Amino acid sequence: MPRKKSKPKKRFKTMSSTTQSTPTTMSGAKDKIKNTSSKPEPITSTPIATSSIKPHHEQKRKREALSSDSSADSFVLDLDSEQIKVKIQRIIEESVNVATEAAIQAAKKTIQTGLESIFSHRIDILESRIFDLEKNYDKQLEWNSKLSKDLVELLNDNKAKTLKISTLHSELNMVHKDLKQHRFQINETAQYTRKNTVRIFGIVQTEEKENTHDVVQKLLKEKLSLDNIDIEIAHRIGPVKDSDENVNTRRPIICKMLRRTDKIKVIASRRKLKGQKVSISDELTKLNFELLKSLQEHELIDQAWSYNGKIFAKHKNNDIKRIIDIADVSRVFSNRTKLDEIEFVLCNELQYDVICISETWLKPDISFEDIKIDNYNTYRRDRADGFGYGGVAIYVSDRLYSMRRQELEIQGLEFLCIEVKTKDKSILVSVCYRPPNVTANERKKFTDSFTAVIENMKSHSPDVCLILGDFNDRCVSWFDSHSHSELGLTLFNLAHRYGLSQLIDEPTRYTDSNATLLDLIFTDNERCVSDFGVSPPLLNLDHCIIFCKLSLKVSKSRAFQRRVWDYKSADFNSLNTALLNAPFDSAYEIFDDVNDIASYTSDLITSACSEFIPNKIVTIRHRDKPWMSNEVRRAIRKRDRCFKKYQRTRRDEDKLYHIVARREVNRLKRDAKQRYEINIIRSFSRENLNPRKFWSLSKSVLGYNSDRTIPPLKDNMNLISDDLEKAELLNCYFSAQMHLGQHENDLPALPPLSFLTVERLQEIVAVEEDVLKYLRQSNPHKSCGPDGISNHILKYCAHSLYKPLTKLFNFSLHSGVYPSLWKVSNVCPVYKNKGDKNIMSNYRPIALLSSVSKILEKVIYKAIYEFCEFNDLLISENSGFKKNDSTVNQLITITHEIYKSLDSGKDVCTIFLDVSKAFDKKKQIPHYPPLILNNVNIKRVTCHKHLGLILNDKLSWTDHIADICKKCHNKLNTILRMRHILPRLCIEKLYKTFVRSLLDYADVIYDNCTSADSANIEHVQRRACIISTGAIRVTKHVTLLKEVGLELLKTRRQVHRLTYLYKIKNHLVPDYLCNFHPLFHHNTENYNLRRHANLIPIRSRTVAYYNSFLLATIRDWNSLSAELITATSLASFKRLLKKNLNLCSKKIYSRGHGYEKKIHTRLRLGLSALNDHLYKYNLTLNRFCDFCPGNCIENTEHYLIHCARYTNYRITLLLGIKNLLCPDINIAMLRDLCPNYLSKILIEGSDDLSDDTNLEMFECVFRFIKSSNRFSR
Repeated sequence: MPRKKSKPKKRFKTMSSTTQSTPTTMSGAKDKIKNTSSKPEPITSTPIATSSIKPHHEQKRKREALSSDSSADSFVLDLDSEQIKVKIQRIIEESVNVATEAAIQAAKKTIQTGLESIFSHRIDILESRIFDLEKNYDKQLEWNSKLSKDLVELLNDNKAKTLKISTLHSELNMVHKDLKQHRFQINETAQYTRKNTVRIFGIVQTEEKENTHDVVQKLLKEKLSLDNIDIEIAHRIGPVKDSDENVNTRRPIICKMLRRTDKIKVIASRRKLKGQKVSISDELTKLNFELLKSLQEHELIDQAWSYNGKIFAKHKNNDIKRIIDIADVSRVFSNRTKLDEIEFVLCNELQYDVICISETWLKPDISFEDIKIDNYNTYRRDRADGFGYGGVAIYVSDRLYSMRRQELEIQGLEFLCIEVKTKDKSILVSVCYRPPNVTANERKKFTDSFTAVIENMKSHSPDVCLILGDFNDRCVSWFDSHSHSELGLTLFNLAHRYGLSQLIDEPTRYTDSNATLLDLIFTDNERCVSDFGVSPPLLNLDHCIIFCKLSLKVSKSRAFQRRVWDYKSADFNSLNTALLNAPFDSAYEIFDDVNDIASYTSDLITSACSEFIPNKIVTIRHRDKPWMSNEVRRAIRKRDRCFKKYQRTRRDEDKLYHIVARREVNRLKRDAKQRYEINIIRSFSRENLNPRKFWSLSKSVLGYNSDRTIPPLKDNMNLISDDLEKAELLNCYFSAQMHLGQHENDLPALPPLSFLTVERLQEIVAVEEDVLKYLRQSNPHKSCGPDGISNHILKYCAHSLYKPLTKLFNFSLHSGVYPSLWKVSNVCPVYKNKGDKNIMSNYRPIALLSSVSKILEKVIYKAIYEFCEFNDLLISENSGFKKNDSTVNQLITITHEIYKSLDSGKDVCTIFLDVSKAFDKKKQIPHYPPLILNNVNIKRVTCHKHLGLILNDKLSWTDHIADICKKCHNKLNTILRMRHILPRLCIEKLYKTFVRSLLDYADVIYDNCTSADSANIEHVQRRACIISTGAIRVTKHVTLLKEVGLELLKTRRQVHRLTYLYKIKNHLVPDYLCNFHPLFHHNTENYNLRRHANLIPIRSRTVAYYNSFLLATIRDWNSLSAELITATSLASFKRLLKKNLNLCSKKIYSRGHGYEKKIHTRLRLGLSALNDHLYKYNLTLNRFCDFCPGNCIENTEHYLIHCARYTNYRITLLLGIKNLLCPDINIAMLRDLCPNYLSKILIEGSDDLSDDTNLEMFECVFRFIKSSNRFSR
């Protein structure tokens, strides 16, 4: 049994170790067991497959058959197939694991052996290499030492060569500069040789060998109607082709005239070729031609052309200048644009106190008025050669005390120094500009001058010293080797030698190829600097802004709060009801003191107003610009972020983003400011504009609304900067003018006084009717006093306030006590426009009193004035502050007496006593000088200004007229700068208000001026008319005056004289004027004669007296018509005088705005770009149309009605005016019916049409002018 069992186990194990799958092993095992008694058969796959698919009953029958075999096989037969599977699986897994582990161990041993062999081989190689490196190390050290020595020698040699190259570079730049100058001179000479030459384009060459001379003559005769033009030479230019290919080409022809006048005729007549293929141009040199082409493509230039070989350009702001180099465009045209950007960004946005500018490019002909910035003091130093390049300037806020220190400046160095003082610090601020590309001698001269400047500033011992500017050193960083700097280490060492710190260490100029540090800030007190850096550049400039902030105490104008009342939303009905029911009378039962009653009354009024009038507290900031918006502020912040990013990355796309953001900021600023200006102009152009609004808008337009911030004031040797301290100082100064001082007991005794009348003013009583009238006359636009009761309340609540106020006034007058509440005032110091702004005496106080106290003042004034006038207590010599009297009356009297005395052969000596502060103090010690003629010489002056009129020792008016003409031209310059946005009506109003008023003052006196002085006065009005109408400068004066509706100023003065004489004749002036002379003939006849109303002529011996006011006016009076002389009133007299002047300008001429409006006005004035207009003024030799055939004169009628060039545009024009004139008429009939009349109404309008219809017709003409492009800018 055991042996039989062992065999299958052994056999089974062998099978398990050799077979690959369990099902195969099982099938094979069963087959072996089943055939143990028979002959063994080989194991194949077929029986196994068959065994695997036998039915279950067959397997069962075989098991039964097997079970009937010998007992030796019972062990195998009892085994279950599933258990066999599990055991076989376990055996196979163990065998596989054992075999796998054995294979892994063998592989590990093999790999380990191979790796040890490889690593050993590599280590041997590395050791060999290390040995070789160690072997060559000493040789390398020796080689490096040798190279270091050679490098040091090369560096030393390089420095010398770099210095030599820098010198050569400077010399080369000087050569380039000289070459440029010589090139310009050669170009001018070459252009001069072409003075008689023109170039003709577009003529077809019809023959191979043409006679170019005859071709040009034919063109001049047939196309330009020019005969007798002598041609010296004419030939074609351009590449010459083969013989047959030259035919039918349009090569240009160059033609030289024999005389220059012939060329002028040809150039003047070339307009006739407009619209054709043939054209004529001035013959230019290559440089001038390239310059002209560049200007035509320039973004700042609106139009460019040549005239007599010179190149001219018209900027988009209508300025016309001659251009020599394309680089001149920015200098010539962009000063105002840059100044606006400086004002907007640096002054308004960043609010810098001191602004230093280098390379101002200012010339002496540019005045301070043209470059001023509101609320800033201007200091400038232009380049000495006067060519406009270079130059420096400094703007200092007027809230800082500043002065120029010329003694610290050096001649020959573009250097400007100012001193700024705060309360306890002295700061020297200077700006310097060093031109680049100079010679070694000029660099040494700059170094010496700059060293002297530093020493001068150090010797002054300021608390802080700042030197800013463009030094053009071209270093990359301040602390680098300066190997590429133009000055090398000279400037660096100079700063260290004198203890100066340079703050800027990043590039300030960026180009496409590099970034360099050019702009520097030096200071000797870096501890006072709290911040510094580089900001984005302005506009399209390539220099960045450098800045530094000092940690100094500088008082700034603080924002303040104010209560604002909304009177438009007030409920005045309820307010009047509340005031009528207010217990005003109870104050007299409670209080006995007038001060308490006045305070109680004021409290009742203000409490009622606060209940029925909406009000709020607002913050007032003086320096806020009205056009600044949040949109602009956001764009500015975005622009700055883009610039900082570009500084950090230096990528082209970031630079592009910054440029786009910068342009967007500029656009938004222009649009915001333009919208603000348009709103002002629209308000200004309203016909029903009240006077207060008119003056406010006028000051806004002309820039007179400057900030009233008081700068630091001098108090002995101290500077007061704080607003509160300045207010206290001015308050003490103004109040000190009301005190007598310490010498009150030393005043001389007054002489005995006598009464001039027996009448006495016993008492003053306020009448309710007068109080009610004064309350209703209150001006609601005037400011209120400290009590807060405005004129709005007094005016619109007069019916409910006049009774309690009348009772209060009478109580105060009866008690003889003026309420202390009304003695308080808000005082506003106003600069007198002369002297230093830092001195208190140059300010005058404007006191805002209580509005209620002014009503009481009127009551008292009326009573006192009527008493004095009734009792004849007012002397005639007092011309001021009196009814029907003025300073002009006094001046007429003085000058008449002088003329009369000189005519009588007397010597006249006039003494003017200037009583200082005559109306500021109630008492004062007299300041009259002792008038001693024998022992003391009285100071003699050649001229003196008295009451606005300058009197000189020759009694001529040249000094006075020169003074007023200068003022007028300054005001016209201000209007001229705004002419591109101001409509004509606005300009005319500004002229009459601000300019002509200066000429009208006392004009009756100086009307006897010389013809030269009279011409100077007329020139002021002529210039105003040209600015207003946009007329050409040589337009006839009479035509201009007729267009604007003004008379000659000579005629205007005559009218004023006659009006004055009418007042004297009818006793409408004081008696001292009426007593000049017995004016009337005694009528001895019993019938009326015309000479009955004539005045008696006054005989004279001298020409001066003969031409004086009274004598000249009497002669003019006697030549007047009877209707004028017998006028019943002053108004009718003025109306008849104005009627005789025949001033009939149409209001529609003043309405409208734009370039087409100016052209329309020029057509009406008879001087435009039309050939006939220019011919009449001798500005051209040709008066015919350049397009129409025949001798068609190009006048206004031809341009509007007949010219064939504008037929299509004319149809649109006639269709537009057809419905306005004759809706049923045909267009052709409208044109042909009466062309002269049609052109007249198109230019002048029709009296039969309304103003609105005429304006519509003018708009049609404007569109025709624009579309025809005949008057292109």
